[in-house]
Amino acid sequence: MSVIDYWGSYVYRSKEYDKIRSNYYYSITDDISIYTDGSAIGNNNVNKDTPAGYGYIVIRGQTGKNHDKGEVLAEVSARVITDPENAFWVGATHGSNNTGELSAFHAALKEIPIRGNGSFAGKITIYTDSQYAGNIADGSWNPSSNLRLARTLQKKWSELKATYGNRLQWKHIRAHEGYLWNERADHLAYNAAKRVDSVPLDQWLVDA
Repeated sequence: MSVIDYWGSYVYRSKEYDKIRSNYYYSITDDISIYTDGSAIGNNNVNKDTPAGYGYIVIRGQTGKNHDKGEVLAEVSARVITDPENAFWVGATHGSNNTGELSAFHAALKEIPIRGNGSFAGKITIYTDSQYAGNIADGSWNPSSNLRLARTLQKKWSELKATYGNRLQWKHIRAHEGYLWNERADHLAYNAAKRVDSVPLDQWLVDA
């Protein structure tokens, strides 16, 4: 099921994933990997009107050494919201690569149910090519900017860590190294920043 909403967000979730998610991951014994990325068009002298976007893709099962295996359950992309009056605002005051990365990480965490995970035996790994986003999320680094967005992200991470413990982790992945799911997240984020449609996944996989 794919949806383009009022804010230009692109959402795909398989029917199976809708069921899995509504059951709070009860039926999942496989690992879940979420690949995230952020992007901005013109990353110098940024302000609230600088176009920025983010994307992520949810994969079930082992993704392999080259991050190209597993079952695609969902993918999402959206622009970074900088208007505090917008219901989807999570704290970004300007568009930039960094606010895109933080927004992607936060949106990925929102995919993960907070309750009802008692029978979930797998691990959930957030993959990001931004050391900044990962270290801000888990509190290893203290933010000197993007404070509101960073605090929102840290709160969500702490909430989920309290539920999943060591079953939730994040890992850094090198950008532009040909890792399939990272490249897909990059494609989603870049096109969200540009406000253009991403290539449908099945077509993109043929061309990748």
